[in-house]
Amino acid sequence: MTQRKSLRLSHYDYHQPGYYYLTLCCQQKNAIFGRCLNNQRYLSQYGIIARQYLYALPDHYPGCQIDSCIIMPDHLHCILVLPERYKYSVGTVVGSYKSAVANKIRRLNPGLKVWQRGYWDRVIRNQRELNNVREYMLNNPLRWCLREKTGSGMPDPYEGS
Repeated sequence: MTQRKSLRLSHYDYHQPGYYYLTLCCQQKNAIFGRCLNNQRYLSQYGIIARQYLYALPDHYPGCQIDSCIIMPDHLHCILVLPERYKYSVGTVVGSYKSAVANKIRRLNPGLKVWQRGYWDRVIRNQRELNNVREYMLNNPLRWCLREKTGSGMPDPYEGS
């Protein structure tokens, strides 16, 4: 077995307080969370679940906060904020979130693979970087909708919603 290279910063303690910019992608970049029509983004029932569970994270991990987030058709971005002396790491929070969302969606659509393995993160180091990430996230739906991705070949998550 080959060892996968870690995407995390080596020698960085992901329990540290701060702002973390996260990107979680759907399995094979399938657009199960929504779609774009006429330059508008619409969430599917799966996208609504992903959003609900994201906003519920502080209920399960008191002290952590979601600064901002955006659910895109095939991925999501969020800024997770960890407080001082937090007992949970970013990886623990993300792993729990991904598991909860996948379990809920698989109750609706058994066998559907929701997430790509792992996630991408960036430790936000200053206010300018935080503002840049927020702006990127705000503009992401328009950029995505202008590309108008179609034809994922996945079951239609809008059926029954």
